[in-house]
Amino acid sequence: MNKNSILYKRKLKELEKLLSLQEAIKALLPIQHLYDWDNKLDWCIGKDAFDYVNQHPKLQFIQVFCHPKLIREQPQLIAYYRNVAVLSQKAVISLIGIQVKRFESDLDNGGKTTGVIEVKGGTDTAGALERYGAAIKSFEEARRRNSKVKTILIASCITTEVNNRIHNDKFVSCYFNLTEILSENSEQYEQFVEEVFSIL
Repeated sequence: MNKNSILYKRKLKELEKLLSLQEAIKALLPIQHLYDWDNKLDWCIGKDAFDYVNQHPKLQFIQVFCHPKLIREQPQLIAYYRNVAVLSQKAVISLIGIQVKRFESDLDNGGKTTGVIEVKGGTDTAGALERYGAAIKSFEEARRRNSKVKTILIASCITTEVNNRIHNDKFVSCYFNLTEILSENSEQYEQFVEEVFSIL
């Protein structure tokens, strides 16, 4: 294998990791209200940047800004925010004196994935089985790496057929209806949060 092939494989692996971190951020969007931004100026978040994201129809604060509480809860997301800021690991060390490699590789957990959440937001019934199949592929891959991984499916459209498959599928630990999770005073939301925190 030549030097370019090795570099390509390494960069591809980094991209795959970044994409999985983006999915982790998306999974946190329903609970983003738990993160208070009153001290944003203390965290060096500029007012103009904050106002821009606040007014943007497709951006949420946790997609752009690194909240200290979120990083304490999920230190592996340092890699996501480091990439958003376009900083190398060396740059982070020189700027703030923190070795981020330990957090990004999840060494405290032996490098194992302990939970996978798949969010399928499509609402058309015709594509429900296809979206379900994509989630199952992700769950199967995670279980190949760690047979004890907990898998959570969140979907907007759960047809009768998909519901039957979920109940008979060994790869789905639990599932939630996205609409019900997002509704106010939802029991499903409380159950979902309990499931997520049982993984952490």
